[in-house]
Parts: sequence; structure tokens; C-alpha cells
Amino acid sequence: MNTPLRVVLAEDHTLLRALLRSTLGASPGIEVVGEAATGTEAVRLVRSVQPDVLVLDVELAGGIDGVEVAARVAAGSCRVLAFSSHNDPVHVAHLLRAGAAGYLSKEAPVSEIAEAIWAVAAGESRWFAAALDTPALLTADESEALRHFATGGRPETLALSLGTSAESAMEVLSGLYVKLGASSWYEALAHGWGLGLIRSSRVSEDRGHAYSIRSNVPGHASAASVGSYGL
Repeated sequence: MNTPLRVVLAEDHTLLRALLRSTLGASPGIEVVGEAATGTEAVRLVRSVQPDVLVLDVELAGGIDGVEVAARVAAGSCRVLAFSSHNDPVHVAHLLRAGAAGYLSKEAPVSEIAEAIWAVAAGESRWFAAALDTPALLTADESEALRHFATGGRPETLALSLGTSAESAMEVLSGLYVKLGASSWYEALAHGWGLGLIRSSRVSEDRGHAYSIRSNVPGHASAASVGSYGL
């Protein structure tokens, strides 16, 4: 008999927590092994029962906040599925940087919770946000900077790519890092991928991926091909 997937729920709304427990209780192969109503309780419970996945409401009241909980828990073997009403991609980027493996909007159908849990438990990084508010996330220059990195560019050649001064390019780069919760060009690329700002499709085994950047600028196409970036 297969060992069930062990899950802890961290949610401060009693009714929602009960709904999650009921839904997961009816899902084959998943066992809820603990529940917490605060961030402090969640960290303590994860350390105690060692679950496979923590379903974490990032707006937990009292104690430490959800992003800090994600950071502490993700440092161990437990995978974190963030569960939130925030559809702001900058907020989601902070969760990604803290170590969350997935995100599920509270606007998503409750039936998707089991799918999301299985995905993150399998080692996938999945972002199940139904409607991330991406149009206002990046400026035209910041989108171009992300495109620059996706096509193999580096920070030292960004000014040339943007057709601007080195000082202006650094300002663009700084804004991109802040919005994506990144501290390097590589993290910006990875976080852009995690937020769905970069799409890819396999080109061939030896040529890497073809990337496209979702445009966030009114009047621009929703995606623009940017060629290939060898991995």
C-alpha cells in the first residue's frame, strides 16, 4: 500500500480550514496530519510532524507572517504551497524568493487544491494563480531587460541593448530586481519564469529553449518571440 502524502494546513479562518480539510480528506492518497491558525504554530507543527507539504495562507494573523513562514519551512524538506487572495505578481515573487514551491489563488476552484499539492510534492514549481495582475508589473524598458537576459544577454551589455546610458540601464535593472524580488540577473530570469512572464518551448535537445516575454505595455503584442537561449 502506498504511503499517503502528509499535509499540514495553515489557515486562520476556521470555516475555510474546515473546507480544505474536508476536500483533502476526500482526495485519495492525501492525509491531513495537522492544522495551524498562526505562523508561529505552522512553523512549530511542521518541525514536529514533518509533513510532505504545507498549505500556507500567507495572510495568517498573529505571530510571523506567511512569507517568513515560507522561508523557515522551505529551508527543510517540506514543500510549501502558498494559498492567498493576493494576485499581485510582486507579492507572489516575494513568496517564490522565500522558497514557496507553488501558489494557489483563493479565487481558484477548491477542487484544484489536491492537484496543486501533488504537483509541488513531486518537485514541480507550479503557480496556479487564476488571474495574476501582470499588465502593470513591468515598464517597457524593464520588459526589454528581461528579454535581454532571456536571449543570453548580461548586465554589462544591457545599456547597448536598451540604447541608453550605463547609469539609466542600472536604474532599469534596479527596478526590475525590486519588482521581481531578485538580487541578480539570473534570479530575475528565474522569477520571471515562475511568474509566467517568460514562456518557453523546447527547440531541440542541443539548442535549448525558445523564449517569449509577455508584454506588460499597452498597445504591445501579448508575447514576442525572442529566439533561443541555450541552457
